[in-house]
Amino acid sequence: MPKDIAPLIYEASMRKNWKVREALKDNAWILKIKPSINVSVEHISQFLALWILLNEVHFAELSEDDIIWKHTTSGHYSVASAYKAQFLGMVLSPMDKMVWKAWAPPKVRFFSWLILQDRIWTTDRLAKRGWPNCDLSPLCKRVQECGPHLFYKCRFFGQL
Repeated sequence: MPKDIAPLIYEASMRKNWKVREALKDNAWILKIKPSINVSVEHISQFLALWILLNEVHFAELSEDDIIWKHTTSGHYSVASAYKAQFLGMVLSPMDKMVWKAWAPPKVRFFSWLILQDRIWTTDRLAKRGWPNCDLSPLCKRVQECGPHLFYKCRFFGQL
């Protein structure tokens, strides 16, 4: 970046947020350096370094950038491909079909879904948010209550 190569010239530039195409056209970037700066040897050195680097760069064709969406074969964005991209790398489980297809009242199915997603407000989740809680499992009073402990690890669970 010009800012890294020639910081004094960048600081003296009147136009900083410029497209490379606009700046290179007829060396327009040279005309946008403030004439009122106190020119030092370091200014001249950085100016020459930047000018030499820019003259060495040969652009075959100055054209607009092409944006290619990597999640479709055509390279064009679609909402459907963006939705699918959100789930890349996720492990699919048949549990969701088992929960939602089961014969049970809707509130039971929803509660089961929350259990599978570990979204039940147990004391471990309350503690993470700094909310007051009893900290220990109300059943065994030995370990901090969490979803797996509450539903299948606690020795008192099957005795309810």
